[in-house]
This record gives sequence, structure tokens and C-alpha cells, in this order.
Amino acid sequence: MNVFKKLFNKKKFIYDERLVDVPFLKKLKPRELGLFNRMIYKRNFKKGEIIFKKDYPNVVLYFLMKGTVQILLNNEKSIVISELEPYSFFGELGMYIDTKRSASVVSKTDTELYAVSKDEFKHFVDTFPKIGVKILYALGQNMSKDIIKSNERLKECESKLKDKMSNDRYIQN
Repeated sequence: MNVFKKLFNKKKFIYDERLVDVPFLKKLKPRELGLFNRMIYKRNFKKGEIIFKKDYPNVVLYFLMKGTVQILLNNEKSIVISELEPYSFFGELGMYIDTKRSASVVSKTDTELYAVSKDEFKHFVDTFPKIGVKILYALGQNMSKDIIKSNERLKECESKLKDKMSNDRYIQN
């Protein structure tokens, strides 16, 4: 039995029109979205529940449909890197490469997530390559934008650190 199906233990759901608000699905035609919808599973988490921990296998792409989640640097009691709102998604790196989770994710509020396993996603891309390319391209664009934002935040941190070090030297002299 597919471990993912056993974990989620939910029936696949009927087409959800909110999927058009998920950024990497926006450019799909209704028929394409309907085909993609066939492999989606629904999962609900209570406030404070761990969705996954850092270093878990990265084999599921999640999209947040309701609620808020926190991305944590390590595990439950860690630095909050980011908070995600509805129609955000996470776990996309695992769709491209075999890697472990780089952060933990905890539900900040009661949360409704949709999920796609890596195996089912690969099968979908093999079966519907034109749609798969659209999705993979959109995911790649999003990751590129995230890298640019991260680089900008690192530059800001570097600048603040340099200012602080300059001020500390000035105070010491």
C-alpha cells in the first residue's frame, strides 16, 4: 500500500475551485486543473500540531487552503523563519530532488492543507507532460523568486551586522 495514502487515509475530493488561487496552478485551464485535482489529498491539522519536522523525507508538496502555518528553523521551539497564509505552498523542492526537509512546519491555527506525493506527481508528469511542464515551470519560477528574496534579506542582515560592528568599534575606541 502507498505509505502516503495510508498516512492521509482520506478519500480524494471533488474539484475545489479555490485551487485557481494557488500560484503555481493559476495558469492551468479548468480541464488541466481537474486532472491535477485527481491526485490531491486533503489533510487537516489542529493549532500547534506538527506537520513535519526538519530532516523528515521531502516527499510531499503541500498547499495551504485555510489557516496559517509557521516555518521553523529547527523543530517545535525554534526560530520562526516565515508564516504562510492561504494559497501558499511548501515542500516544492522535494518535487525536484531527493532531499530531507530543511525546516519544520507547525500549524499556527487550525489548518486545511492539500497535498500531493512526489510519486503521484512524477506519474502525473509522465502521463500529462504538457501540464506537468506548466506546473514544474511555475514551481521553478516561484523558487527563483524565493531565492532572490532570501538574497535580499541576507544583504540587509549583512549591512545591519556591519553597522553594528562599526558602532561597537566606535564605542570601544
